[in-house]
Amino acid sequence: MRFEYKYILNEQKYNALLLQLSRYCKRDKYTKKSNNNKGYFVRSLYFDTYDYLAYQEKMQGEFGRNKLRIRTYSEEEESCKFYSLEIKSRFGNQIHKNSIHLPYSDLNLQQKCLGLDCKKSPVVDEFLRLLLLKNQCPKVLVDYYREAWVPIDATDFRITIDHNLTFEKSDVMYPQNSFKRKHLKHKVLEIKTQMAELPTWLIYLIRTLSLQSVPHSKYAYGIEATQHQLYY
Repeated sequence: MRFEYKYILNEQKYNALLLQLSRYCKRDKYTKKSNNNKGYFVRSLYFDTYDYLAYQEKMQGEFGRNKLRIRTYSEEEESCKFYSLEIKSRFGNQIHKNSIHLPYSDLNLQQKCLGLDCKKSPVVDEFLRLLLLKNQCPKVLVDYYREAWVPIDATDFRITIDHNLTFEKSDVMYPQNSFKRKHLKHKVLEIKTQMAELPTWLIYLIRTLSLQSVPHSKYAYGIEATQHQLYY
């Protein structure tokens, strides 16, 4: 289990954050390897029921809920070697994520079982159970660039800043005729930790920048940006 805290950043607060963050943290290895100054690419394909139960549970603030997604880190399908199969569960303010990396060439989104029926893993078994139990299917793609920081002193937390979030209604991982609806101009700061309390310097930095922890679901933003029939 872990705790997640999310904050909205404009450009001014982002720059002020970086000035202080570099005193206590360093960019993680994936951010360092990226050729983009905004970090590495992340693409997530989210699943839901025909009547958008996962979205409704999020908006109603259900205490315990699950989210299914497939994630890749390649902007082009030709260079995609693997994907991450993920189950993200929330219990109040605590998060639990189970994931497994699988060969991208084995993924088949046209099959109900996604080509997973021959895979042997507790994560795959649970993903398939939830997928088939609720008859879920792909609904929306969410793309962004992630800048990740880890503490220099190896304290147990991770900070990420997500840039250029875009959303697209899709039932495939790499649409051929992609139309992305730009949605978020702000950046999303996330703090992920298993500690009950954050380091003193980080608490002070959050207060200095007048940041307020807010609920922020990329999936919910994606649904609202691309599928207006839910609320119009």
